[in-house]
Amino acid sequence: MNLKRFLFYIKIKFTQLVKIKETYYLINGNLQNILLKIEWKFYDKIYFIKHINMKKTNLMTTAFLLITQLVCSQIQNQAIQSVYINGNCSMCKSRIEKSLNKKKISKGVWDESTKIANITYDKDKITLQEILKKVALAGYDNDQFLAPVEAYNMLPECCQYKRRTPNSITSQKNKLEASQVTFSKTETLNSPKIKDTVLNQQEESIQLVFKSYFELKDALVNSSGSKASQKSSDFLNALKAVIITNLKMELQAKWLKSEADLSRDALLISKTQELDQQRKYFISLSSNMYTVLKDFRPTEPVYYQFCPMANDGIGANWLSKDLIIKNPYYGNKMLSCGKTIETINP
Repeated sequence: MNLKRFLFYIKIKFTQLVKIKETYYLINGNLQNILLKIEWKFYDKIYFIKHINMKKTNLMTTAFLLITQLVCSQIQNQAIQSVYINGNCSMCKSRIEKSLNKKKISKGVWDESTKIANITYDKDKITLQEILKKVALAGYDNDQFLAPVEAYNMLPECCQYKRRTPNSITSQKNKLEASQVTFSKTETLNSPKIKDTVLNQQEESIQLVFKSYFELKDALVNSSGSKASQKSSDFLNALKAVIITNLKMELQAKWLKSEADLSRDALLISKTQELDQQRKYFISLSSNMYTVLKDFRPTEPVYYQFCPMANDGIGANWLSKDLIIKNPYYGNKMLSCGKTIETINP
């Protein structure tokens, strides 16, 4: 009896071992199939890479384009430009690209060998000129602007590239800076004649901005939405024509900050002919213009005036060449409402 039970026990264990072995082979077979598939996919990739007809540089270019597309996908209303920016080395590359890059607004990559920068930017938020001005302020000559001498001299010795003459600027968008100044071959960038000529043009271009502002203000005084829109566009053009590269460094930084704010306000006014909206944006524009007038003195007295009723009773300021009050926020409805609170002298 004990022998029968023992044999029965052996039979059960043997059956269990057979099942375990079958399970093992099943699992092992599946694993082998999986590994085989992975292996074949791996060899497919290797075969593709080995036999694809593309040079290493093209592969790198493709990778760069994919990365650029991914990074720039956050930039809306994209415009893409290629521009020349002078420079020497990898340190220059780092400085230049830092000036080109602004989160969700602009992104640029500079090639050390060709000196060409590929720039992607939001055309509704920034202009190519604004971007290249920042590059010039960092010390690097480019297609549209020469770097200030002070900024160039602050570059490390290895980054001080061979500079071009002002006549080599070829940008058509910035003719005022390039074509209106003619220098002899013996004159240098720091010669008194060049400095005096450029500074005179600088004063004229700043005064043109003031003039355009006053014309915009007069259009609002006359309650003409269409004319205010047109004069705001003229104001934007005057901003773009300003030459800043020969200003002192502290004034250049101030102008760049003010210009961005002025451009934003003027653009909003130019895009509508609704007087209520235009007058709302004119409040901010006038506040920013006041800052500019304090930094860049006018050639004649300018009066800073205030209306306590404007801006829903909060009050709002504006600038005028006339001491007599002509209110741009109400026009003929309350033309003389307001007072002069400050006189800005030349």
